[in-house]
Amino acid sequence: MSLFSPLSPWLDRREFTPPFEDILDVDLDDNRGCHVGLDAWMPVYEAHALKAQSLTDSWHAVRSYVSKACDLIGTDEPVSLDNEDREMILESCGEPPRQAYPLYFITTRETKGEDVIVYIGKTSSRSKRFSGGHAAISKLHAPKFQSADKRLYLGCVTFVDRKGKHAPLEMMQPLHTAQMLLADLEMQLIYHFQPELNTKGKQNQLSRLEQTVQIQGLDDGDDYFIHPGERSIDFR
Repeated sequence: MSLFSPLSPWLDRREFTPPFEDILDVDLDDNRGCHVGLDAWMPVYEAHALKAQSLTDSWHAVRSYVSKACDLIGTDEPVSLDNEDREMILESCGEPPRQAYPLYFITTRETKGEDVIVYIGKTSSRSKRFSGGHAAISKLHAPKFQSADKRLYLGCVTFVDRKGKHAPLEMMQPLHTAQMLLADLEMQLIYHFQPELNTKGKQNQLSRLEQTVQIQGLDDGDDYFIHPGERSIDFR
């Protein structure tokens, strides 16, 4: 899991209340868009051991933690915490839920080559999402990929508003809107990168909301930016 929790600003007393964002009140910045942090990766052959996770699970886990914390300190709504409240919550409820990885990229790399994104998808709460039954991973057994280094990158998603405030996807509400934002982001990425093993979203731009997307954490170390309307056959 990610090292960051969307609730850290509240628990660390940097924000008065948990940074939940009603999507109707958020003025997303089309020019600054969203940040996809690929801060975890593994060889594809280890993917079967990946613990199941999804935006929906993480979204509910964050709110469940806040509800338990409020019951503990005797309040109906989240309030500004003092040191005693904070210590009581951490002692009784444990560490807060971490930001989930709702997106994943599968890449291949030939010797002395660069990462090529061959599949982009959303993580699932199904426990066997990355087992041998995953269609894209099964296709990597084809002879053409035999000599390639194959990796699975996991991505956190954070949106940015026009005031520069960062809002992790889990803090967007209602849930169906957060799910829509994730689905639109997935479609924008697929249309841009044209991953070989994706079958949907490459011919037409299916995203209803296109944004500038900053991707950080692929193996070359450089940030990669996507702008609305861009399409790239190769990831270079």
